[in-house]
Amino acid sequence: MPARVVVVLSEPGLAESVASSIQELGHEAAPLTDSMSALHELETAARIELVVTGAEFPSGKPNGVALALMARRRRPGIKVLLVGRPELQSYIDGAGTFVPSPVTPLQLATAAVDMLDHGDRNSD
Repeated sequence: MPARVVVVLSEPGLAESVASSIQELGHEAAPLTDSMSALHELETAARIELVVTGAEFPSGKPNGVALALMARRRRPGIKVLLVGRPELQSYIDGAGTFVPSPVTPLQLATAAVDMLDHGDRNSD
């Protein structure tokens, strides 16, 4: 997968909408709906610079914070953008840049492109 951005969101259609918006803003993006698939891609892909993920996933799947930490362990320097309910922010601090929901696909895509273009200013 040659994408610079991997969008990992479990809500039906949302990953595709965000990835499409990122593509319209001029960057390569690939949608995934499963955090386990994202872990596989992190192992095998040649180039991933940013993971956009939800804070929560269905039971039995790694949550977004776990995915962010595993992504950073496997790919030091990778940027992570997490989206979730505002009350989850304290759990997300240090794992990546947080965007509180609700958020539109375009708003999330714009935040992702800003991170690619200007860096990850809100994480450790």
